[in-house]
Amino acid sequence: LKRMKIMLPATSDDKPDYKFMQKYIISLENLKIQNNIKYIKSKLSKLGDIILISPLNKINWKAFPISSEYDGGLFTIHSTNSGIDANKIIDRNDKNIPYITRTYLNNGIASFVGIQQERYKMDGGNVITIGLDTQTVFYQPYSFYTGQNIQILYNDYLNEYIAKFLIPCIKYQINKLSWGGNGASLGRLKRMKIMLPATSDDKPDYEFMEQYIRNIMIKKYNDYLNYIST
Repeated sequence: LKRMKIMLPATSDDKPDYKFMQKYIISLENLKIQNNIKYIKSKLSKLGDIILISPLNKINWKAFPISSEYDGGLFTIHSTNSGIDANKIIDRNDKNIPYITRTYLNNGIASFVGIQQERYKMDGGNVITIGLDTQTVFYQPYSFYTGQNIQILYNDYLNEYIAKFLIPCIKYQINKLSWGGNGASLGRLKRMKIMLPATSDDKPDYEFMEQYIRNIMIKKYNDYLNYIST
């Protein structure tokens, strides 16, 4: 280590140019901040304004079956259309399709891939994916391929905000199953129930769920903008 050399910006008298290094990093940080502000403002323009709603402890809650196979169930559930082993993925240049696995990281995305063999069909976006044996639950906005043992959950009311409300509720129940497949089965998933806000006629209150998440996101984004401006 002591004998190593590293390349650095140098002054005219061949000393490390620390002032340049500092200014360069500050400029990168400022650029990142400006990009973040631009992104957040674009998100806020789509989120609208905070609408006051009742707190969670003041609303009606009801247990709903996860599977639509049961009366009042929330989701149509089926296995992935692809289920490609990682070692069978064809390497292509146009790598813009998410490859979803049972990883805990990056919204379940292990990598991005190109179009695969015709026998592997992509699953459409705006769904929730579940890796039962690893108890991973994520929202997928775009079409994707998957690895093995991924279940796909469809709901006609689903969108990004409702999914962000539903996922913690699903994970809370799934975490009661044994990790690694000893008890984490599709049958048990379908028989599960989750507690959700309910309307006066005991239907899932999707409007409340969506606005609840919108309010949280609006507050967080504005908190960030206020922090940056101070």
